[in-house]
Amino acid sequence: MEEQNLKLQDEVKQYVHSMGRWYKFFGILAIVGCALMVLGALMMLLTGGMMGSIMENASASAMYDADIAAAAGMGSMPFWLLGIFYLIGAGTEVPIIIYLLRGAKAAETAVALNSNEAAASFLANSKSYWKYYGILTIVVLAFCIIVLPIIIIGAVAAAL
Repeated sequence: MEEQNLKLQDEVKQYVHSMGRWYKFFGILAIVGCALMVLGALMMLLTGGMMGSIMENASASAMYDADIAAAAGMGSMPFWLLGIFYLIGAGTEVPIIIYLLRGAKAAETAVALNSNEAAASFLANSKSYWKYYGILTIVVLAFCIIVLPIIIIGAVAAAL
C-alpha cells in the first residue's frame, strides 16, 4: 500500500514539474506580448496626431480617387484612443504574468524540496490564474456584447 502512495507522489511530482515548465513558458510569452502591446501603444500615442495630418493631406490632394478618399477617412480615427486600449490590454496581462511566474517558481520549489507548502502555493497560483482569466473573459465578452450594437447603429447611421 505504501508503494502506491510513493508512486502516486512521484507521478504528482512529475505533473507539477511539467506544469511548472509550461507556466514558465507561457509567463515568458505573456511578458513578450505585454512588451509588444506597450510598444504598439506608445507608437500609436506618439504618431496618432501625425497620422491624422498625413491622412488629411492625402484626402485633400486626391479628392477624385475613390480608393484614396476612402482610406483618407481613416484620418478621423483617433489613434491615441487605440493606443490607450492597447495600454489597458497590457495592464490586464500583468496579473496573468505574476500568477504564471509565481506558479512556475512554486512548482520548481515543490519538486526540488518535496515541499507540500510549495505545492499548495503552486495550486493557489493556478486557481488565482484561472479565476482571473475567467473574470477577464466575462468582462471582455460583456464589453463586446455592449459595443457591437453601438458599432452597427453607427455604421447604419453613417451609411444613411
